[in-house]
Amino acid sequence: MNKEFVSYKLALELKELGFDEPCLAYRDCDWNFIFSHNKNTFLECELPLPLYQQAFRFFREKYGLDCFIDRGGIKGIYHAFVGGSEHGFLYGNNRNSPSEFTYEEAELACLEKLIEIVKENKK
Repeated sequence: MNKEFVSYKLALELKELGFDEPCLAYRDCDWNFIFSHNKNTFLECELPLPLYQQAFRFFREKYGLDCFIDRGGIKGIYHAFVGGSEHGFLYGNNRNSPSEFTYEEAELACLEKLIEIVKENKK
C-alpha cells in the first residue's frame, strides 16, 4: 500500500509548493507513518503524504501542468510526457533509452519534472 503514496522527499517538495489537501496518510511530528481517513488539517511538523493521483491533480489544478504516461512499443516500456500551456515535451532518463521507463519510473519522472518546472517558474 505504501507504493501508492509519494515518497517523503516528494511530499516535502509538494508541501513547499503549497500542497495542503486532505490525505489518507501522513507523517506525524515523530515521523511515524499514520493512516487516517479523515485528517484534513496538519500541524506544521506533520507532513501530508498524498497519493500519486492527488499529486498529479494538484499540478493540473494549481499550476495548469499535466502529465501522462504512454506505453511504448515494447512490453513494459513507458514514455512520460509532461506538458501544460508553455511546456510540451518528452522527459526521460533510463538505462535503455533517454525516454523509456517502467511505469513506476515514469510516474516518478513526471512528478520530479513537474516540481522542477514550478520551482523554475517561481524564480
